[in-house]
Amino acid sequence: MTFNISPLPEGQIRALRASFASLSSGSDETDFITVEEIQSTYDALLASKEMDEESLVALGVAFGEMICAQGDFEWVKLEDEYGSGPALALVGWDVVCSPIDMIEKRLEDGDAVDLVELCSDTIATIDRVVQAGEAGPRKP
Repeated sequence: MTFNISPLPEGQIRALRASFASLSSGSDETDFITVEEIQSTYDALLASKEMDEESLVALGVAFGEMICAQGDFEWVKLEDEYGSGPALALVGWDVVCSPIDMIEKRLEDGDAVDLVELCSDTIATIDRVVQAGEAGPRKP
């Protein structure tokens, strides 16, 4: 599978973080949301089985911010044969994950997930890919 990773424009990053802030009682992307609030929101969406696109994106971004807080990741634009969209890349490497898609798929499948564990597993998987030489440095 071939893909292209490019910087996500700052305006798109701000928009993503604004959707993330919509999960909390705060009013902008600088407001803090706890891991417990993110998990609680996931569990509520799973129980309700009513998932609108805005909530899915906001929850995916919040999960992505959890990953960023634990590792050296940055928001990027990922383009592949399925289309393009925001993803997280390990800084300087051509390895990515798509937290919005990860959350959406698990909710659609009805999976009860511990997001802290999923975050740790995602970072560990990416680290293994890099250590195994299955990812290389990102080309500018």
